Amino acid sequence: MSEQPGFHADGRSLALLMALAVLVVLAIWLSRGPSDRPSGQDPTLPPAATNKEPVAEPNASSEPSQPFALLQDLMEAKDPDRRREMLDALRESLTRLPPGEVSDFIVGHLQSGSDAHTGQRFQIGRDGFLRSAPTVRVWLLDHLGRFDPEAAGRVARSILAQPTHPDEWALAMKYQAQSDPSENGRSFLRSKLREMWARDDWALQPSVGYLEAFDVAVYLGGTDLVPDLAALLRDQERRATAHAAYLALDRMVLREADAVLPELVRDPGLLAGREPTRANYLARADMRDAMQRQTLEQYLLRPDLGKEEIAAFAGLFPNANYMVSYNLLTPVITPSGAELAARDRAALQVVTSWQQDVRFTHLKPELDAMAARLEQFVPQSGDP
Repeated sequence: MSEQPGFHADGRSLALLMALAVLVVLAIWLSRGPSDRPSGQDPTLPPAATNKEPVAEPNASSEPSQPFALLQDLMEAKDPDRRREMLDALRESLTRLPPGEVSDFIVGHLQSGSDAHTGQRFQIGRDGFLRSAPTVRVWLLDHLGRFDPEAAGRVARSILAQPTHPDEWALAMKYQAQSDPSENGRSFLRSKLREMWARDDWALQPSVGYLEAFDVAVYLGGTDLVPDLAALLRDQERRATAHAAYLALDRMVLREADAVLPELVRDPGLLAGREPTRANYLARADMRDAMQRQTLEQYLLRPDLGKEEIAAFAGLFPNANYMVSYNLLTPVITPSGAELAARDRAALQVVTSWQQDVRFTHLKPELDAMAARLEQFVPQSGDP
């Protein structure tokens, strides 16, 4: 085989160049610091896998970074079961942190504005805290209230500065109420509740949190919000909010009958078109209370009291129907059996006196029916 001129010379040159290249690469590699060298990360992992929180050194505690990683996984989770698992894991992780770190972690996320659905309901537990929450932000705000009520109050006021979501506002109003019970705080809360009610986009398809927020009116009490609730109650095109208003006003009567019942009698226009509902409220009057008895007599003697309304009253008085619920701010008032029996006895005595009073002659059929029903109840309750 004949030699090919230039072949060996070119081969030696190529080998020399390759050797030099290797030396250069080796020198560069040796000059790099430990942080520049490969970490052993599997190059086949997708880029998103490298966006997780950095893993702590083996001898360091990983707790401070764990909630961040769990929260990121929760925000990205799509499957409802996976979300539930992540919420449980995040709850457990937060319980192992000092309260101050919990507050910083939650407040930091709430200030970021990011949110995600959990796939769960807005559900209040016996203690007033949430058993489940529809969004991550609502869940975190509820937990902030458990760990740091003062921080929850500060965050609540910032949330209420602009519309976010009715469920979030409902919880924010709770913590605003608890953090600032002053008159100025109550006035601010009253204005925010009215702002919530005025938003058609929230009222047309109300969320559970929106409806639960009516308990704020019960907490505030007094008569300032009675006209607002009455207006919502009269709007039968929005049945969910009308029912929430009905329940809130009923609970206000139970808590402050001396204040609310006279207001309903003084202005019959408040519940125009809902007269039987007004009868239900007035039937709550406790005849052991002289002021409530006077209010009820004024109501029954009104010349504009219609037949339908008086029939509704006569069929219910004294109203002993009670709703049991867990609320954001206020407990449900449920009288004992002995309390109800005492009310029945007092009601029977008053109705009997009305039967003998010429002012009530036009109501004789209704009074006779009430007396007959109460006579059946009172003997069953035993002697006073």
